Amino acid sequence: MVEVKIDMDRTLNALRPVQVSQPRMIWLCNSEHNVLLPIVIGLMEASAIYAELTNERPPRPLTHDLVRSILGQLDTTIEGVYIVALKKGIFYAELALARGSKRWRVDARPSDCVALALRYEAAIYVSEAVLTEAGHEERPGGDAEEPESIEAWAPPKLGEETEEAVMTIAEVPRSGTADTGDPVEIRIDDLRRKMEQASRQERYEEAGRLRDEIDRLKNSR
Repeated sequence: MVEVKIDMDRTLNALRPVQVSQPRMIWLCNSEHNVLLPIVIGLMEASAIYAELTNERPPRPLTHDLVRSILGQLDTTIEGVYIVALKKGIFYAELALARGSKRWRVDARPSDCVALALRYEAAIYVSEAVLTEAGHEERPGGDAEEPESIEAWAPPKLGEETEEAVMTIAEVPRSGTADTGDPVEIRIDDLRRKMEQASRQERYEEAGRLRDEIDRLKNSR
């Protein structure tokens, strides 16, 4: 296993929400900083990693913050994360957990592993086989060799409309249940809650449909 760290500049640039359809990526590098490993991740995990890297945490806990709280209540910690395999373009990773003298690992996605590693300041390791297969040499001047096909590491493509539905959740004001008595506002508030729930459960087509219904109601006023 090779210990790696996050290439801050490349990762922050790749996580900034410039365009909804733009792939979100994390860039890992070895200690010599001459081999880079790009991994495409989902929008939710990108938000969790970006928030931790920039110390711009939301007022309410994200999923990975909740996991840390639960593990803390169980006197369990994360000692490290391991990216162990690359099969058919999909990275496989493991979380190394510890409670007292007990040690064990659980299967997890690399994006979730990195998000949790940041919260625990835990080390990140990549197998030499993965680094050899998917790593890219950094060229003189700080440029990395571009992946031949970014889709090789990409999660299933959601489509622009469904991705926009996910991003809309972060942009929609959370005013709680509407108390204006306006039936349209009450309906919009209800649709927003349903859209958030659909997105959390990865029902992106339904989230997109609900987003469209919210837009229709807002435009009809």
